[in-house]
Order: sequence, then C-alpha cells, then structure tokens
Amino acid sequence: AMPRVVHRCRPGRAEAIAGFYSGVLGADARVLRSEARTAAVIDFRSAASIAQTLEYEEHEEAPPVDAYDTEESAKYHICVYLESDDAFEAAYRRAESLGLVWVNERFEGGPVQFASARTWEDASACGQFRVKDLVDPRTRELGIVLEHEIRSPRHVSCPLAPK
Repeated sequence: AMPRVVHRCRPGRAEAIAGFYSGVLGADARVLRSEARTAAVIDFRSAASIAQTLEYEEHEEAPPVDAYDTEESAKYHICVYLESDDAFEAAYRRAESLGLVWVNERFEGGPVQFASARTWEDASACGQFRVKDLVDPRTRELGIVLEHEIRSPRHVSCPLAPK
C-alpha cells in the first residue's frame, strides 16, 4: 500500500474536495494552507498498522476540473476501501441522496464484484459502488471529476480482508 499520494487539482478546489470526502465518505479530511501550497488532505486508516494519505494539491498547471470527461489521458480511477460495512453503507446512502452514484458502462457485463452498482442491493452484493463527481454536499460545489471505486472491507480485492 502506498502511504501517500498527491494529485493536482485546480486552484480554489481543495475546499470542495475535502467537503466531499468528509461529507459523503465520512473520511478525515481537512484543507492545509501554507505559504507554499494549499491542499485537501484526506487520511485513511483501514487498520491499526496501515495509514494512507491522499492529497489534492492546488496547482495552476493542474488539468481542468472535468478532465476525466474530456481528456483520454485523465480517464484513470482510484479505489478507496472504507473501514467498515456500516461506513460503506452510510457513504452509499449519502452519495445516492446527492445523485453521485455513477455507473461506468465500461465495466458492465464483467465480474459482478467489479461492476457498477445501480442500487444499494447491487452495492451490497458486489461490495463496491462508483462516483466520479466529487461534490461538497454543503455547497454543491464540484471539486473535481475523478472516478472512485468505493469499496467495503469485505470486497474480494481488499488487501486487509481476512483470506
């Protein structure tokens, strides 16, 4: 597992991105401001011995907010494992209520554990759902478009799940 990943975002977007992670996924997210940089910092602690940090650093040369939708080179995604089934369901319910649950047609027809969930029943069965618009639920501001697979700790690919 990588302990720290930094992803560039457009200036003025860190606040909305941190709002998405805390307000939708229930993650520990904050905005770090210094003379050198501004970044949304999200801490994940999936197990006592594993801590990971995802940072979205504001930068003038970052791709456009919607690069995922408009630039082929930006069509990658990240995967986030939540710490419990309760956290996973709560995140799904919040994303669903905001209209953020997204179906990536590219994965339709493949193995169910990697498919896109359209309903809570789908998400519960396959252990994941997808979002791509990182929207702050308080302000409805779009922070960035970046596909996320949000996974339960019981997902077949979870590196921390008992085998």
